[in-house]
Amino acid sequence: ALEFFEDCIRHTCSILEIEPKILTYDLHPEYESTKWAVRQEGLVRFGVQHHHAHLAAVIGENGWNDRAIGVILDGTGFGLDGTIWGGEVLVGDAATFERHAWLQPVPLPGGEAAVRQPWRMALSHLHATFGSECLNLEIPFVSGLVEGRAEMIVEMIEKGVNSPLTSSCGRLFDAVASLLGMRNEVSYEAQAAIELEMVAEPSEKSVYNDALPGGEACGSLALESLFRAVIRDLIESERVEAIAGRFHSTLVEILMEAVVSARERHEINTVGLSGGVFQNAVMLDYFLFRLEQEGFSVLSHSLVPANDGGLAFGQVVVAQALARRSGTPEIMGPE
Repeated sequence: ALEFFEDCIRHTCSILEIEPKILTYDLHPEYESTKWAVRQEGLVRFGVQHHHAHLAAVIGENGWNDRAIGVILDGTGFGLDGTIWGGEVLVGDAATFERHAWLQPVPLPGGEAAVRQPWRMALSHLHATFGSECLNLEIPFVSGLVEGRAEMIVEMIEKGVNSPLTSSCGRLFDAVASLLGMRNEVSYEAQAAIELEMVAEPSEKSVYNDALPGGEACGSLALESLFRAVIRDLIESERVEAIAGRFHSTLVEILMEAVVSARERHEINTVGLSGGVFQNAVMLDYFLFRLEQEGFSVLSHSLVPANDGGLAFGQVVVAQALARRSGTPEIMGPE
């Protein structure tokens, strides 16, 4: 893959008859493309945080040149604090950003294994909510866990073994999909989340009100009350379609409180939506409705993919802004 990557660079430079002067790349230190980038000499280099690139992609596509509130929801991205981000409310522009709020970080037990096996994330969120008593819950998910394996994952979580923290919204969807009995293992990216979207009743707009933050919604946005509400509905044998719909609506309302908080603190009324989670039509449609209802101006994707397919464009937008700010003369293109 790396050899093909390098061949593509050489081929593109050849057919376009260009010699690159500026190089931009993701900050994740283990990406092969990042390792390649930092080895290159004689170029101006800009490392770009993953979710800042998503924000830059949506504001760049829409020609927005001022600051915006970015709701960036995806699977994973290397965070500035060394944890895995993915459920972010940012405030920034093409050059700089700050993190206003984020979904409550929970352990990712087994790292990449938790991406392939959503039941691990379900167990992680249950443990964050109920502690070691999570294995005593009288719900089908717990009774269906393989004896011994679940205890091992709980021990990993409690000891912090191969369990990096993540605020990932994608992994949150995985957890709820597994809890509702849809899928414990996936064969392709976002399979569990897609199935959760498919089963959710779009007309189900009722909200778990006790799960909403209240007050100024900034920093870590607690999710324990959301999971308690989902478990309560499961115990009371509510329909899965209704629970899935309420989960979508409640998550939007939790994030809306953070967006309103960011507007009040920073006096910004423009919101950009990006990240792979916004390929979920139920989530996107309701978020757009609520933002417009609250009087926000909304930037969304129509030409550039919302998922990581738009990341390189966002990195270029950031690099252009940083190069202009630093007075790098090689930048081309309109102001």
